[in-house]
Amino acid sequence: MVELSLRAAVEDTLDSPVESVHIGRSTSVGVLADGAVGCAMDYDHYRYAGQAVREQPRELGADTLATLLRRAPGAQVTVGDVLGTAPWKATACAEQTALSELTWASVRVAVLNAASRHLFTPVALSAHGLTRLDLAFDDVQAPRDDSVPGQRFRQVLATVLPEGCTVGVVGLGGLLETLVQHPHVRCVALADAHLDGRAEHVTRLLAGLRALAPDTEVNVVGTGLHALAEASDLVQVTPSSLTNGTMDEVLEATAGRPKLVVGPTGASAPAAWFAAGAVLLVTEVKDRRLPRAYHHDEYLYHWFNEYDHRIVVHHGPSEREGAR
Repeated sequence: MVELSLRAAVEDTLDSPVESVHIGRSTSVGVLADGAVGCAMDYDHYRYAGQAVREQPRELGADTLATLLRRAPGAQVTVGDVLGTAPWKATACAEQTALSELTWASVRVAVLNAASRHLFTPVALSAHGLTRLDLAFDDVQAPRDDSVPGQRFRQVLATVLPEGCTVGVVGLGGLLETLVQHPHVRCVALADAHLDGRAEHVTRLLAGLRALAPDTEVNVVGTGLHALAEASDLVQVTPSSLTNGTMDEVLEATAGRPKLVVGPTGASAPAAWFAAGAVLLVTEVKDRRLPRAYHHDEYLYHWFNEYDHRIVVHHGPSEREGAR
């Protein structure tokens, strides 16, 4: 199980106190006492753009977390406490504090991501032969010819995308626009578990991708992960699968195919993702502004979710070493 590998990578932080978690939006947020912040998709509160918030965002402080985990009021809750508690144990608490299994899974991964913050430093990455690029949203999602950072990202993509390749995409997001425009990509194949309920959205998406890159073939292969893997040279996966219990199924179905791991829920233990078959990790490391925006600024919260800066992790020398 990849989550066990991710958890093992933060063994040195298991005693770190958890200050609070924040729930009620499409993502949960975990905040450690040292200021580290992590977020993760919450499929129980997921909403499309424009949909109203289903409930008011709320903060669960240390005392509430202690109650959820059946600790005495005032007991210190640590990273290890949250990561070691199964979701169904949390739901047995009093009604006012009970959380669904999906929300608790999201909380657990958010705290895991906060605990992984130190694993994204250049020193920690280089110990595993990895390096990182820090890029603006546009440099990753719509790199222009006149953008030096954007072209650097396209060059990194060229090292992991074979010429004339087919990229399978689990879900309907991530690097889709960038992939269809990359010269190494001949075809993009899409698979999604909710195609039937999103027919209109899929039709618009396909039309937009084909208009953006008319020479790149874009196909929908259905909902089957095995069919997607068979049709693809490598596969883009969403780490939010950690929060709905399907990540192991995704990795098993796409075994033998290199992975592009793309999404903010993947801001955890980069080396563990690469050990699971990743050749590229694109994610976001959050900071203290996110919890404030979560409660008080809908616009800024949306910006953090959609347009925040990206961290691109890949194999290779650091930028400094490459310049020698």
